[in-house]
Amino acid sequence: MRACSRIIFLAAALLGAGLPAWCLADSDLAVRVEPAPSSFEPVAIVIDAVSPDLCVPQLSSVNRTGSGIDIVLSEPLAPCAAVVTPWKVRAELGLLAPGSYSASVRLEHPPQIPPQPLGDIAFAVIDRLGGSLHGADLRRTVCRNRTTGQRVSVAGNASSANCEAAGLIVRDGDRIAIRLLGRMPRYEMCAGIAGLECSAGNCVDDPRDDCEPDISADCPGICVGAPPK
Repeated sequence: MRACSRIIFLAAALLGAGLPAWCLADSDLAVRVEPAPSSFEPVAIVIDAVSPDLCVPQLSSVNRTGSGIDIVLSEPLAPCAAVVTPWKVRAELGLLAPGSYSASVRLEHPPQIPPQPLGDIAFAVIDRLGGSLHGADLRRTVCRNRTTGQRVSVAGNASSANCEAAGLIVRDGDRIAIRLLGRMPRYEMCAGIAGLECSAGNCVDDPRDDCEPDISADCPGICVGAPPK
């Protein structure tokens, strides 16, 4: 084991830190939350640093129990060449409800060596105003504060839109209207009485109708595994 000084910077609240079993060649190990935590966008914790060799950690597991999040990294067992290597690990947490959270990051070593804590980070997820659309392609979101008359429009092909991030100012008691404009995808039809085959992907029962293929041979299906038209 090599000795080295280490400073762990946390982009939110710094609660604690430990020394890894390997050195990172006098570089700092950073732990941060991306993006600014809100209930409207998926949250991720990013760990990055520079290793003095090719033995860079990999994400092993992410476990969440209530407001506590445990992120485990693992290091390779094989010998590594001494080549300075920047690395980054991104632990996706998905959408989180508004509230306070704490996450711990630790490194798993080979058997017989205890896991090494790398740091703890605390952050808060705040509520945001917006809209999301599922089952269709969201093309535009129109957000309007009926109390003040302000209106903003969010364009894009994402499945959700954040009205406040687009500039809508909201205060307690304001009346808000949100319009989601999108287009239903058109899937290639298959099966049915004509026995159509998919040009790409697999034919499955169309969940949007009430026809049961086990009862009627005339039930059409849709091709999945291929981009919708």
